[in-house]
Amino acid sequence: MFAILENSLPSLKESFPNSNSDIFYSAFYDINKTVISDLIFEDGLRPDGRKPGEMRTLSCEVGLHAPLHGSALFQRGQTQVLCTVALDSIESSLKNDYMSTLTGGIKEKNFFLHYEFPSYATNEISRSFVAGRRELGHGALAEKALMPLIPKNYPFTIRLTSEVLESNGSSSMATVCGGSLALMDAGVDIKSPAAGVAIGLISRKHDSNEEEHTLLLDIIGQEDYVGNMDFKIAGTSEGITALQLDVKIPGLSFDIIKAATSLGLEGIKAVLKTMNSCLSHPKIDKSNLPKIDTITVPINKRSKFIGPSGYNIRRITTNTGVRITPGDSEDTWNIFAHNSEALDEATDLINNSLKEEKEIEFTFGALYKVNVLETNASGIKVQIDPAYPLVYIPNSQLTSNKISHSSAAGIKEGQELLVKCYGRDPVTGNLRLSRKALTVAQSAAVKSISSSSKRRYNHHLTRSFKLAFQAQIPMMLIKWWLIVDQLDHSCKTAP
Repeated sequence: MFAILENSLPSLKESFPNSNSDIFYSAFYDINKTVISDLIFEDGLRPDGRKPGEMRTLSCEVGLHAPLHGSALFQRGQTQVLCTVALDSIESSLKNDYMSTLTGGIKEKNFFLHYEFPSYATNEISRSFVAGRRELGHGALAEKALMPLIPKNYPFTIRLTSEVLESNGSSSMATVCGGSLALMDAGVDIKSPAAGVAIGLISRKHDSNEEEHTLLLDIIGQEDYVGNMDFKIAGTSEGITALQLDVKIPGLSFDIIKAATSLGLEGIKAVLKTMNSCLSHPKIDKSNLPKIDTITVPINKRSKFIGPSGYNIRRITTNTGVRITPGDSEDTWNIFAHNSEALDEATDLINNSLKEEKEIEFTFGALYKVNVLETNASGIKVQIDPAYPLVYIPNSQLTSNKISHSSAAGIKEGQELLVKCYGRDPVTGNLRLSRKALTVAQSAAVKSISSSSKRRYNHHLTRSFKLAFQAQIPMMLIKWWLIVDQLDHSCKTAP
C-alpha cells in the first residue's frame, strides 16, 4: 500500500514543486480510506477479500524444540508469533520493596512476559537498542491478559518470551494465543486457555451528514490505518481478561461498544476452537521439566550440611547445577533442579554428606583429656577423640579471668588439658567443653585449705603463749618452739 505512495512521490513533487509533502500523505490517506470504505459498504468485501465478520486463516503448533520447557508457534494470516516458556526457581521471582508495592499494588511477581517486535517483522532493517513504546505497551497488555490464568502459589517462576516473526495487525493478541499454548506445552496448569482478537470500525458519511458504521473482525494493518477504532479483546471461554480501546473519533455509542464486544467474544471462541484442536490441556508427561524437593536437616548437622563458609553447598550446586535455598523452618531446605537426574544426584550427595556415623556419647559433667590443636585470639580448638570433629572452646571457658587471647591462659598447641563436659548446645548442637570450671573449683579448694591452716596456726600460737606464761618459760625457748611447730605443720600440709 505504502509502496504506491513512495513510488508516486517523486513525480508528484516534480509536478507540484511548491507543495508540502504532508499534503500528499493526507490526500493519500483520504483516497485510501474512501476506496476501502466504499469496498466494504458496497461490496461487503475487505482489502484482503474477507467479509466483515470473517477471520483470517489460523494455524498453530506446539513442542517445536524439545529442550525448551514449552514452545508454540501461532499464525493468523500474515501475523506469526513464536512463544517460548522457561521455568525457573521461585527465588527468581520479582520481590518489590514497600514503596513499589504501595504504588504498583504487586508485592511479588513470578510471571513475566517479554514481548519482542524486531524490525524484520514488518520487512524493515534497523538497529534495535532498547524496547520502545510499542514493545512495552503490547507486552503489558498480553501479560495482563495471561496473568489471571496462572495458578496461585505456583512453585516456579515463569518467563514467557514472545517474538513476532511477521506482523500484519494484532500481534499482541497473537501473543495471547501463542502464550497460552506455550504455557500448556510447559505443563503449567492454567485455569483455561485464552485467546485474543482485534475489532475495527469503518465509518462513512453520506451527503445528509448521516454516518453508517461497520465492525470488522480481526483487522489487518491497512484496516487499522484507515479505520476509526482498534478494540482489542482477550479472554477465555468463561470471560474477558483484558481490554484495550484505541479510537480516532470523538466518541463511540453504547450500541457500537456492545456490538463490538459480542463480535469479539465470537471471534475468541473461534480461535479457541482451533487452539483446542492443537492442544486442549496442559501436558503432564514432559521429562525435561524442572523438579523441586524439600529435605529436612537436623539442627546438629546443619554445620556439616553447609560446610565451612558454605563449601559443601557450593560443591553440590556446582557439580549438579541445582539451587539450594533455606525453607520455611530452621531444619528444612528447598532444592530446585532442572531435571529429575540432577535432583537425584544432588540428593545422593546430600545423603552421603549427612550419612549417620557411629555417634560418640559424652557424659554430662564428666572430665576428659583433650589435645590442643589450634589457638587463636578468640579461643582454642581441641581434639577430644580422633573420630570426632574438633571442638571449639572460647576464651570465656578457658579461665576465670578476662583475656583477649588464648595464649594469655598459658595454653600452647600440642598441650594436653583436662576439661569438663556440659553436653550439647541446644541451638547449634555443638559439644560444650569448659576448662574454667576446673580452674575455679581448684582455686576455691586451695583458698579453703589456706583459711583452715591459718586458723589452726593461730590457735596453736595462742595456746603456746598461755602455757609459756603459766610455766614461766623463757621467751627464747618459746620462739624456738614456735619455729619447730610451724615447720612441722608445713610438712604435714604440703601436697
